[in-house]
Parts: sequence; structure tokens; C-alpha cells
Amino acid sequence: MHCGEILEQEKDQAVKPHRHKELGQATGYSIDEPILIVRAENGSMTLKWLSDEMFRVVLSPEQQPCLDSSDALIEHGLAYADFSLEETQTHYRVSSPALTVEIARQDLTLKILDSQGHLKTENTRPFNWYKKTSMSHFSTPQQARFYGMGEKTGYLDKKGRKYVMWNTDIFDPHVDTTDPLYLSVPFFIHRHQQSYYGIYFDNYARSQFDLGRDDPGEYVFGAEGGKMDFYYIGGDSLKSVVSRYSLLTGRAPMPPKWCLGYQQSRYSYRTEDEVREIATTLRQRNIPCDTLVLDIHYMDGYRVFSWDPDAFPNPEKLMADLKNDGFNVVTIVDPGVKKDSHYGVYVDGRSMTTTANTPMAPPIVARSGPAKVCSRIFRRRKCVNGGASRCVTLPIGPGCAGSGMT
Repeated sequence: MHCGEILEQEKDQAVKPHRHKELGQATGYSIDEPILIVRAENGSMTLKWLSDEMFRVVLSPEQQPCLDSSDALIEHGLAYADFSLEETQTHYRVSSPALTVEIARQDLTLKILDSQGHLKTENTRPFNWYKKTSMSHFSTPQQARFYGMGEKTGYLDKKGRKYVMWNTDIFDPHVDTTDPLYLSVPFFIHRHQQSYYGIYFDNYARSQFDLGRDDPGEYVFGAEGGKMDFYYIGGDSLKSVVSRYSLLTGRAPMPPKWCLGYQQSRYSYRTEDEVREIATTLRQRNIPCDTLVLDIHYMDGYRVFSWDPDAFPNPEKLMADLKNDGFNVVTIVDPGVKKDSHYGVYVDGRSMTTTANTPMAPPIVARSGPAKVCSRIFRRRKCVNGGASRCVTLPIGPGCAGSGMT
């Protein structure tokens, strides 16, 4: 059952209430600064402050929640302990100089307010889950705007849309309704008038965001596995929210000047002669071009980190000649290793998965372009480092200016 089906079930009054579990009433709390854990009848809520305007929430059916983060987050070291806790008969009120978070004792619903007591957002219903699928519902003014969501089609304002986060090698035309796409970025910025905040959902599983489509007065996000783990990121502008978000996920280095110029790319250039012809034609016609992008047919049988020895017999000379003519070359690298028992990178990667995977989590085999690939071999850091050390010895980039993921 997908997240979308869960959302439909929640609207269906015929669904029996006991099928969707909730945390229930609060039974107590503990503080280990900067972490507050509120325990409930059927689980727990963890609130960790990272700054006076940014905090993490982990909602779990477990009394002792797992607070590990995904590899999408860097070792940011953010922690903020200058918060206060006030208890009332109905709420726990947790405050920093910039924000107040009210946690209802009855059902652990959240209300988030700014320093002036103005509402930013609040749960429209309790956090709930069905089997492995969990969902969170928050209020939004109908005039609000949503920005972000990464590589998605449609307008800049995502209000009124639903999106699925599930990396997909899509061959269909990229029209307004095409979803999902290649890259998942489960982060959006909510804007209402001059009030801003961001939500980052830290979950690898197939997830869905409803940004006011089914109900213009709320947004919903959830996933089909993992835990409900999200970050509230405050700020006084789009820029400040993005700046704080990048403290969690890392900041890209400044790109080289040449990548801002025209890049010639298509699917696909199948031989060295074809690449040379394109380069020569661009120069003869005085078409400014800084970069040539080679798609998957430069590879030997769609094996990443390789060159086709027949179609590209001398990649070192090709790269050198193009560089002398003012071209930078970028090679496409698929995010997976071809499943091929005669391919050294695959064999070595499989041998390393004894420490990267459990018997319950074997490498994922899927189709990427024309080939079946193994996409979990380099999932863990040890395997990434091991795979990278091997790839240094492979002729993937003799003179290449960079690589691009498809």
C-alpha cells in the first residue's frame, strides 16, 4: 500500500479507527539537553533543538526511539540547550528566544508559534501510522506558497500538488504531471506573507507530500517505511531558511566558470568519431561551447568506470585533443553498478556488502537505462571508500573535467 492509498483511507469514513495507530496520551518526559523525549501510551516524541530557530522531531512507536540520521545529513554538530520547559494541565510548552513549541498531553499534537505568539503551523490531526506507513498533517493558510522539493516539474509555487519521492529513471516526456523523477529532495519552504519556514523530511523510503491538494488548509507528508523524522527550519527570508537547511545537508563548493557556459549534450554519442565531428562542427560554425557531455554509450557494455574499447579506443588522446580545442568533457555515471559476474567493480562491491548489508537487506537490483544495476553496493561509507579506491585505477577520467549522475 502506497502513501497515497493511506491518505485516501484516512478520508474514507468507512475505515475502522483502530487500523490507524496514534501515539496516544502523554505519560511523562525526560530531558538530556538539548533533547526532550515525551513518552506516550503507544510510543514517543523526541524534540531536539539545533538552534533557536531550528529543531528536529522524531515520532516513533518505540519508547526508546532510534535517533540515527540518514547519510543525507552531514556531521553538523548543531545543538542548542538554551530552551525552557513549562508544564500545564494540557500542554508541555518548550520555548527558545525565537520559537515556542506546544505539545498536547492528550495526543502529542504540535503547535509552533513565533516569539510574538503568532501561529506558524500546527497538527491538524495526530501523528499516525498504518503498518510501516507513517503520516504527519499540518495546517497552512490557503494563501500560502510552497517552494522547493528538488527536481520536480511544474511551477515554482508547488501549492496544490502532490509529489512522490522515489528516484526513478524516467523515459516519459517531462511534462507538468511527470512524477517521480531522477532525484529526491524531501525539503520545502513554506511562505505566508512575510513569514517563512522550511520542512526537511529525513527518510529514505518511498514518501509522498500533499501540499494542499486534497485540502487547501493542510499539508501532509509521510513514508512507507523508516521513521517519522523531520526538521523544522525557521528564518526571516527564503535565503535564511536555505542557509540553515544547508547546515544540515552540506554546502556545494563553488563551481568552475566553464560549467556556466554552453554545454552540448544529447542521448547519445556512440563513437569517438561522432564526438570529434560534433566538436569540429561547433568550432567551424563559431558556436560558443565550453563542455561536451558523453552519455552512457561511451561505456563498455554500460559498465560504469569503463570505456568501450572499440568505440573509444584511445580516450586519453580524445580528452587531450578536446582540451586543446577548448572543450571540457563530462562523462555520465549511472548511480549503480551493472550486475555482471565478470565485472571487477561488481564482484569487489559484492564482496564488501558482507559488512554493508544484512541478510534482510540485500543489494537492490533495478534497471537504470538499458542495464540491470546493483544500487546498494556503495550505500555504506566503507563500501564507498573501497569502491572509490578501486575506481582510481580504472580509466574513467583521463582528462575528464567531471562526471554527472543520470
